[in-house]
Formats: sequence, structure tokens, C-alpha cells
Amino acid sequence: MPARSAVRTEAPSGESKDQGDTGRDARSEDLLYVAAAPFIRVLTYPGGKLVGSINQGMSLEGMCADRNGNV
Repeated sequence: MPARSAVRTEAPSGESKDQGDTGRDARSEDLLYVAAAPFIRVLTYPGGKLVGSINQGMSLEGMCADRNGNV
């Protein structure tokens, strides 16, 4: 069974809805993660298109990257 992400996509009304994955944009492009409590926004890079968000509550502790810049 393929892994599922915790990324939520934005509904037309501006409310988030659960999505099993990040969609086609996220699968075919590099991603940029932008942290602004309580969400981490997931954008395509370099295009900057919002493909989803991760709700982390009020704490964004523990954000890091490896030697290759992967979050």
C-alpha cells in the first residue's frame, strides 16, 4: 500500500479538506515548505503554486533539513 501524506489541500471556500496525497503538481515538481504557525504551506518550486498545507497546531518546533536540503 502506498504511503499517504498529511498534506491538506485548500478547498474553494478557503477551508482545508483532507486529501490522501498532494495531487499531481506535488508529484511532478519540487516542493517548497513555508512555515507560518499553525500551518506549513506546501508550494511548487519554482512556480510558487499552493498545493496544500500541513496543520501543525501552534508549535513548529523540530523543523529541519538534511545535508541535501530535504525537509
